[in-house]
Amino acid sequence: MAPSAADVFVWKRRLSIMYAVGIWTVTGSAAYYYLFMRKDRKEKAALPSTGYEEIPTIHETDCQKDENKPNTFFVQTITYKENFVPYSTRIYNYIKTFSEK
Repeated sequence: MAPSAADVFVWKRRLSIMYAVGIWTVTGSAAYYYLFMRKDRKEKAALPSTGYEEIPTIHETDCQKDENKPNTFFVQTITYKENFVPYSTRIYNYIKTFSEK
């Protein structure tokens, strides 16, 4: 059974709408990136360059002891199902059956 002309027309219209939405999304993303990321590049270029990138030391990171933070430990419990076979192993075994003779 061949599709009717109306079905083809509806299909083409849906495809063209999807294409238009995709093109506007890409165009809008490119414009946003060009307009807003350009400012960031100008700001970075205005800063004096020291020749190296500053890396925070261990004392400047979150490892510092905070007086307001309680000294607690988090415990995570992992529970395994009995006789559970991982999905990757299942897929591998299924594909392997095609090569066996």
